[in-house]
Amino acid sequence: MMETSQIPEEIALSRDRLMLVFTWNRSHGESPARRAILSSETLRLACRCAWCSRDRILACFPPDFPGVAIEKVVPIGNHALHIAFSDGHARGIFPWPYLDQIAAGKTFSEILHDNPSTKIPPAQASDRI
Repeated sequence: MMETSQIPEEIALSRDRLMLVFTWNRSHGESPARRAILSSETLRLACRCAWCSRDRILACFPPDFPGVAIEKVVPIGNHALHIAFSDGHARGIFPWPYLDQIAAGKTFSEILHDNPSTKIPPAQASDRI
């Protein structure tokens, strides 16, 4: 279940489209407000769509995306952001809890390793054909 503290109250795209700035807890009166600046490259590297996941499995996911910019940011309901990038990649959906973990400095691999719900259990004998 998503905590409301994981939902940013403000999101701003930098003029050069290379950073997203997230602000949390301003309306709750907490001081200071929590802010995170995530680079477009960090977000592109953190994409966990099926295409990027496949490339990671095949060990052909690029180690960096120099110069990639954010072309479009669209909220998806109350639970995520869709981000499109200047390299043509527009498949990424970033749920608020995932963005919160990225903002805390965790990498894709660390988040995957720390979250038991993303682990694939070993095949059981009954699963085999």
